[in-house]
Amino acid sequence: MALGIAFAGGAVLTTLLDELLNQGILTNDDIRGVLQRAQNGVAAFYGTVIGRETGRAIANLFARFPEKYPKPSPE
Repeated sequence: MALGIAFAGGAVLTTLLDELLNQGILTNDDIRGVLQRAQNGVAAFYGTVIGRETGRAIANLFARFPEKYPKPSPE
């Protein structure tokens, strides 16, 4: 059950971040800031297996929202 909840949370999170970005509510930089704060929050647990796995999962999200992200074109 816990693994299912984790996967569901990740799926909802990425979908929500994508939608907020697409609607112009958050910028790519805003999203990267959120991810950085999340990364900072788990850094204290990097000495544990779950902490390292969590850090890697957040790092993968950074790849989804790269620093050099194309700006949305105004309509």
